[in-house]
Amino acid sequence: MPRARTARSCHNGRVVLDGSARRAIEHVRSVSSGGALDRALPVTLHFHPDVPSGDGTVLSSIATDGHYRSQFVTGLSNGGLTARPGGDRWRWEQRMFAGAYDATPATARPVYGSLDDRRSPYGGSPRFGSSYFQLHPHALDRVTFCFPDSVLEPTDVGTVDRMALLPLLPHRDLGDLDHYIEAQVHGGVSIERDVSALVLDPCYRGTPIERLARDLPCELRWHSGYRVAVDVIRAHPTFRGEDVVAAAEVIAVDGELTPSRLGDARREGVFDLQTVKHVWHYLGRFGWRDPAFVVGSDDPRTPDVIELLTAHLRFAHEVTPAGHVHALDVDALVDPTITFCSVRGDGGVLLAVGALRRITADHVELKSMHTASARRGSGMGRAMLDHLLADATAAGTRQVSLETGTGDAFAPAHGLYRSAGFLECPPFGEYTSNPHSVCMTRSIG
Repeated sequence: MPRARTARSCHNGRVVLDGSARRAIEHVRSVSSGGALDRALPVTLHFHPDVPSGDGTVLSSIATDGHYRSQFVTGLSNGGLTARPGGDRWRWEQRMFAGAYDATPATARPVYGSLDDRRSPYGGSPRFGSSYFQLHPHALDRVTFCFPDSVLEPTDVGTVDRMALLPLLPHRDLGDLDHYIEAQVHGGVSIERDVSALVLDPCYRGTPIERLARDLPCELRWHSGYRVAVDVIRAHPTFRGEDVVAAAEVIAVDGELTPSRLGDARREGVFDLQTVKHVWHYLGRFGWRDPAFVVGSDDPRTPDVIELLTAHLRFAHEVTPAGHVHALDVDALVDPTITFCSVRGDGGVLLAVGALRRITADHVELKSMHTASARRGSGMGRAMLDHLLADATAAGTRQVSLETGTGDAFAPAHGLYRSAGFLECPPFGEYTSNPHSVCMTRSIG
């Protein structure tokens, strides 16, 4: 049976909403107040990509279907399972949207996410999953919001043009699972049309989850990851209960938990899904990294990137004799043979940049590695390097090479590259043997 069509795509990525979605949004707007929302704040849809679904996983189902579906369609939830006629979720939607969806098919109902009001590397509401889809700004026009979560039947609501919810949020750390502005996205979520990026936990690198993600029609990014020792969980028995602590002890491998290990536990079926969900809450609450970051492709023409690249070029010219500087400017970095990436922290703050330049089908060059001065020594250069090597490996590259300067100013870079397996090599490409330059290389794959 074909799925009901709830919205029609327009050429600019916007959609034409059906009557039920229009009525729902207009009702929420009519009871909202405040000024317009900053469109730089994205909506994120959290999920666990390796939760079993049919013969595969949630992510494989999304890849096959091309859409992110509501729990009314999937029967899956990282919260409560009440999405059925007459169930709690059905009643909450009836109240929030004044009955607009009472007579519509399941496929017409909104999907749930959150407003990433802090532009956090971990997204807006990690309570509901280690990974998330980030939506394009154009989707904001068909999103309604509430605070707190709709399970609490809130009266404070908003739309993109009437948003008074942000002042209601308390101060939070990155492990806060309870305070977020819920987002309801009307008119469906097409991965190709509506999603700008999928952000995964690094525990999925080199797994079938990564391979599925790379085939999606959106950018793939990686956050800094969740990882927690069982000893930390034992120290907080009242957070989710001693039974959940005991389950975490059994699920852990070598005394440690990661999101992929919880995926294994769901498939093994030793513990019920509710217990595994509560183990995830421990991981989400206590397993976040400091500093937190997200790494992925970026545009070298972005103003803050231009500023950091200017500092990179200034440094290169200060410590290298004229005629021996090989650092690339912004114009060179938009060449199609170059993949340019960044590391960004909380609030989208730029922490580091780096790039790969394709030399041959199986050989790339590392370029434009630079960490913001305030973040040196914090591991951001390593995070950038690890990401570039992983991306090169995923692309089938066999060899990664680089050229850098000599002297004391370049000693930290030499140490970083050697720790990652790079060894000195003869000059390659346009480089020549001289006292101001050293080339290094390593095999991958």
